[in-house]
Amino acid sequence: MRAAALVLALVLASCGPTGRMARTGPKLPAKPLDCEINVALDGKLTKPYEIVGLVEAEGRDGVTELINVLSGQACLLGADAVTDIKEAVGSGYAQTAQISATSASAVGSTYTIYHLTATAVRYTP
Repeated sequence: MRAAALVLALVLASCGPTGRMARTGPKLPAKPLDCEINVALDGKLTKPYEIVGLVEAEGRDGVTELINVLSGQACLLGADAVTDIKEAVGSGYAQTAQISATSASAVGSTYTIYHLTATAVRYTP
């Protein structure tokens, strides 16, 4: 039973990007997931700000999709922007079993995993 739950969790985790957040600043009201977030790819913001939290995204879909996940996490923190975006790229290997009534075999493939972290901020007057 425990092994089945682990397999299900791994399958669900591999279906799409995931996001996490940690509040490190003031508790602000959450904004809708699709709120407008300024993404400072160069790390430079032109307005004064305070840090409200850290956001992370991980997945196989590429950096553009993960920036959307970062933005959604920042919206939930009540942020106005994300900055200090850092990227890490890794790889993984997946093996799929193919079982029939007369034989069994395994097919494997490698894939790229992208991991982004950023600082979520709100603008101050």
